[in-house]
Amino acid sequence: MELEIRRNRNAVEVSLKKGMRDADAVSARKKLLTLVEEGAISLTVDISNLEYLDGENLATLVSIRKRCLQKGGEMTVAGMRDSVKELFEISRLDLVFKTQK
Repeated sequence: MELEIRRNRNAVEVSLKKGMRDADAVSARKKLLTLVEEGAISLTVDISNLEYLDGENLATLVSIRKRCLQKGGEMTVAGMRDSVKELFEISRLDLVFKTQK
């Protein structure tokens, strides 16, 4: 899995470039937490390149969102494909996360 990171002061957009699997979730969590700890209070995670997310990946997104909120920031998930959007709806995470197309 690759992360493409674009910064604009305290706003950071991260694009996930390859399919995320359980092993990738740990690495992604560390990188995203580092961004938040370094002051990224507005974090947008673009998942448009992902066709699926598993439970570990969902947990990663939830933990990053929680840390953003603790730091006074926000997190947005952008670019959900239909299959991922359905997963968010089934798990009711669509009610938790701020999303954008």
